[in-house]
Amino acid sequence: MAATADDGMASAGVTEGRPTPRAIPEGPRDIASVLDRGLAHAADEEALVDATRRYSYRALDAAVDRAAALLVELGADAGVRIACSAPNGCDIVIAFLAAQRVGAIWVGLNRALPPREKARLAAHAGAAIFLGDAAAISELAPFRADVPTLTAVQEMDSAGTWLRDVDTSFSRRPIDPHAIAAINYTSGTTGEPKGILHSQHSLLTPAAAITAFGLTGAASRRGVFLPLTITNVMVVGPLIAFLNATACLCAQGARIDELLPWLEAERVEVFSAVSAIIYDLARVETPPSPLKAVLSGGAPLSLPSARRFQERYGFWVTNTYGLTEAPTIVTETRARGDAPEGSSGLALPHIALTIRDERGEKLPAGATGEICVEATTEGPWAGVYTPLPGYWRDPARSAALAATPWLRTGDVGHLDEAGWLFVSDRKSELILRGGSNVYPQEIIRVIETHPRVAACAVVGVPDERLGERTFAFVQPADAAQDEDALVTELRALCKEQLASYKCPDLWRVMNPLPRNPGGKVILPELRALALTLI
Repeated sequence: MAATADDGMASAGVTEGRPTPRAIPEGPRDIASVLDRGLAHAADEEALVDATRRYSYRALDAAVDRAAALLVELGADAGVRIACSAPNGCDIVIAFLAAQRVGAIWVGLNRALPPREKARLAAHAGAAIFLGDAAAISELAPFRADVPTLTAVQEMDSAGTWLRDVDTSFSRRPIDPHAIAAINYTSGTTGEPKGILHSQHSLLTPAAAITAFGLTGAASRRGVFLPLTITNVMVVGPLIAFLNATACLCAQGARIDELLPWLEAERVEVFSAVSAIIYDLARVETPPSPLKAVLSGGAPLSLPSARRFQERYGFWVTNTYGLTEAPTIVTETRARGDAPEGSSGLALPHIALTIRDERGEKLPAGATGEICVEATTEGPWAGVYTPLPGYWRDPARSAALAATPWLRTGDVGHLDEAGWLFVSDRKSELILRGGSNVYPQEIIRVIETHPRVAACAVVGVPDERLGERTFAFVQPADAAQDEDALVTELRALCKEQLASYKCPDLWRVMNPLPRNPGGKVILPELRALALTLI
């Protein structure tokens, strides 16, 4: 049975009763028209580039219309779910924009997921159409029966020929910017699927606010090498580039030896990266040019790495804090060298941050509690932001979301008097050791100041006496260094800078730390390993 616009929507888990947000003050009202500024002011300038193709804004707009026409032929319509698993490049961006023009619901499936997991998420979404490269389609084939709603599979080849034979035209249609436009899955390979819902309005809002206020190198040539199957990456990459009528440059790989020549050849001026990439970039002999800005996200960037990068490139990395539910960036440091040490930045202009206790009461500056996100009540962006509409087919979680006008992030932190945010940790990653709260990020910040440490992760392990003990996994900067000597030095460093109960009880040198496609350390994998080592 095909997944129609109404199929499953009644149980989608969309919250009711939230006020309709105000229109975005500057820029388009929906993603369907996000290319309009480039068409008006830079029609023949570069818009989208990968290893094999270069599109001007005029050519890209035509390609998106062809893709939209093809999707309609395949059965796409408003509310129909379109799953996609494809490498970074022009095709996935074109397909995403086409889905938004049709009013369909985009479901990005990370290429790194096992085939069975991709099928499971596609089935949970009720996907009617699957888009992918040849490898993804081949992987899905044995599990096709597990996705009973799937009626069409379309290969997107790297040469773009999948669009050349489309001879039907696509007529633009009215788009509801507040209808569900994307399901973002964050469950990884374990647990029940968690499908975060977003509208075209909610996805476009952070990109439009960043553009309107000239933040994060908005008007620069924007490189993307994090996976575009992650919808947040689609926002901070292509959408910001298109709103600024500049170029989005797609790279498939994120290895430093591949990135350096690509950055230079494509004249990349800004990109988002995880801390491991920034760590590597700070150590290259010949820095690429004309780099102007770099955003760090996914995990905190250590102060030594930030300083080394500034010394090498002449500007500070922009630290960011964000989450899929927001969506994407919530705070950023404006690349300011005077940003308070350990801060994740100031709120974007459309957002108000509060710190609240378990009862939802607002806490004063300096007090630690849960970080909450809501719409600003001041200025032209007042009321533009609204918390996500819900979770796909998850009424219970959606009802909990609707219980407050603010979004509970699940992160713990505090704001200083000037509004700078300091993130302590995830509530779910809090370690209860002997009755005391231990925040892993506090330990990690100390360990990563050591010049011979590339990265660190800290998890809790069960302990009969203390409840939990802390286990530190350390990735060395040099794999050849003596592991015992390094641990000895790190023990002394922690003893010097941390309370005794916060010092790690157990240590393991590990090169490299396991990471997901977004660059985040896979903590469940480390917890499982830790249990075998205690």
